[in-house]
Amino acid sequence: MEILHGKSLTPGTARGCIHIFAENSAEHGEEKGQSAEAELALFRHAVGEAEEQIRMLAVQAEATGGREAAQILEMTALIYQDEEFVKAVETQILRSGKTASCAVQNVCKDFASLLEVNASDLYMAARAEDIRSAGRELMEVLSGYMKSADGECQERKDSVRESPGILWGETISSAEILRWNPKGLAGIVTERGNACSHAAIIAGTLGIPMISGIPVDSSRNGCPAEIRGEEGVLILNPENADQILNSTKIQKEAVVSQPTAFDSISRDINIADEWKGKPAILANISSAADARRALASAAEGVGLFRSEALYLGSDHAPSEAEQYQVYAEIAGLMKNRPVVIRTMDLGADKQPGWLPVRQEENPALGVRGIRLSLRHPELFRTQLCALLRASCEGDIRIMLPMITSSSEILRARKFLADAEEELKQRQMPYRMPPLGIMIETPSAALLSDRLAPKVDFFSIGTNDLMQYTAAKDRQNPDVWEEEAGTDASQQSDEEDAVLELIRMTICHAHDCQIPVGICGEMAGDPRFVEKFLHMGVDSLSMAPYRIAGGRKIRAEYYTKFMEAGGKM
Repeated sequence: MEILHGKSLTPGTARGCIHIFAENSAEHGEEKGQSAEAELALFRHAVGEAEEQIRMLAVQAEATGGREAAQILEMTALIYQDEEFVKAVETQILRSGKTASCAVQNVCKDFASLLEVNASDLYMAARAEDIRSAGRELMEVLSGYMKSADGECQERKDSVRESPGILWGETISSAEILRWNPKGLAGIVTERGNACSHAAIIAGTLGIPMISGIPVDSSRNGCPAEIRGEEGVLILNPENADQILNSTKIQKEAVVSQPTAFDSISRDINIADEWKGKPAILANISSAADARRALASAAEGVGLFRSEALYLGSDHAPSEAEQYQVYAEIAGLMKNRPVVIRTMDLGADKQPGWLPVRQEENPALGVRGIRLSLRHPELFRTQLCALLRASCEGDIRIMLPMITSSSEILRARKFLADAEEELKQRQMPYRMPPLGIMIETPSAALLSDRLAPKVDFFSIGTNDLMQYTAAKDRQNPDVWEEEAGTDASQQSDEEDAVLELIRMTICHAHDCQIPVGICGEMAGDPRFVEKFLHMGVDSLSMAPYRIAGGRKIRAEYYTKFMEAGGKM
C-alpha cells in the first residue's frame, strides 16, 4: 500500500482502477499543411462540430448538475465564436502555412499564457482554463478526421471509452468529466488544479471526489486505488485491492451513493433544539436553478448569490425588470430563508462585452467590485432599484463586494437612498433590506472594527482573502508548489494567517452586535468547519454539494458540545 498526498478539491471516497488520462497527442503532427484551403476547411468544420458537442454536453450538464454546470460548458462554446480567436487560427493557417491542428495548439497556448501572465485572481485563471479546454475539444475533433485528396473532411470513427474507475491526468477538462461520467467515473486525480476551477465545480455537482497536486505516474495505469477526497489522499494498492480489481460495481456506486448517503446522515442526526441552525448552513448560487438544487441539498438559505452572472450572460445591461424577475424568483423559492445577493462583482476578467473598460496592468487590484459600481451610477442604481423591489418577495439582503474603506460604504448608502427615493416617486412597492459587505482583503479585516458600525452584517470571502494575504494567485500552481505533496489535513502558514484575520473579524462584528458569515471555499472545507464553529461564526455558505457534509459536522460538533457540559 502506498499513500500519496495532494489537495482536496471535492469531498467523498472513491475506489476503482487507475486510468491514466493523456491529452490527445494528435496535435503533435506535421506543422506545415499541404493546402491552406484544405486546412482552413478542416478547421471551420471542426469548430462547428466541437461547438455542437459542447452544447450537447451543456444540456447533459444542466440535467445532472444544474444550471451553473451548464453555464460552464456554454462559456467554452462561446470561445469558438470569438472573432479574435478564429482570426488568429486562420491567420496561422493562411500566412504561415500551419496545419489546422498546429494553429489551434499555438493560438490556445498563446491566449491562455497571456491571461495567466496578467492574472491575479481566480477568474482570470479560470478563463485560461476555458481556452485550454476549448482547444482540447478542437484537437479531439481534428484527430478524428482524415483529409481526402481534394481537401474535403471525412470523419473517422471515434474510439469507445472504457469504464475508467479513477481518472489520473495532468489536467482534466469539465467536458471530459461529463463524457466519462456515464461510463462509471468514480474519482479524479490531477497534477494541476484548484477547488475554484471549472473542472472541480463540475466534479462537485456530480458528487465525484477529486484531488490535485499529485504528479502523473503512467506506470500506475490499471492499478487498484482509493481516493479520500476530504483528506486529499490517493491510496495505491489498498488493502481491498483484490475486491477493486474484480468488481465494476464499486466504481459506479462510489459515484451514485456518496452524496445521497452523506446527505441522509446529516438529515438524520438529532441535536438539541437550541443548537439547530447555529450557524446557518447556506448555499452559494448563480441562478434560480442553483437555488432549487440548494433546497434539494437542505440548504437553510442563500449566503451568496453572484448577481454578476446576469451581466456576464447577456449581450446588454440587464434591465430593472429582468433583474427583479430573477431576484424575486429566488426569494420566492427560498420563502422565509435569507437570500444574500452580492451586487455586481464585475471588473478584472469579468468584463461584459457591452461594457467599455480601460485596460489595466493589474486588473485584480484595479477597478473591480464596488469600485466599478460606483463608477457606473446608472448600472448601480438600476440594480439597487430591482433589489429593493424584490425584497418585498422574501428575506433579501444586499452585500457589497471588495469593500476596503468606510467611504465606499457611505457612497453606496447614498446610491441606496437615491434608489429608494426614485421608487417612492414612481410609487413602486419596495422594502429597504439589510446592507452588508464582504471582507475579502487584509485591510478590510484589520479595519473591521471601524467598518462594522456602518453595516448590518459581514460576509468573509476567503478566496480573495487568502490570495491577497499570501500574495499568491491561487490558480497558479508555481507559487503554491511547496504545498504539493504535503499532508492535506495540515494547515499551511498562509491558512493560519487567514484564520487569524477571520477570528479578528468575527470578534469585531460581534462587538458591534452584527452577524458575520463566511462564503469562500474554506467555509465548506471539512478541515475548517469546526474551527469556524468554535470561533462563533453565524453562517457558513458553500457549494450545494458540500452542504450535507457541513450540516453533519455542525450536528456532531454541538453533540460533543452538549456532552461536554457546554464547554469545548
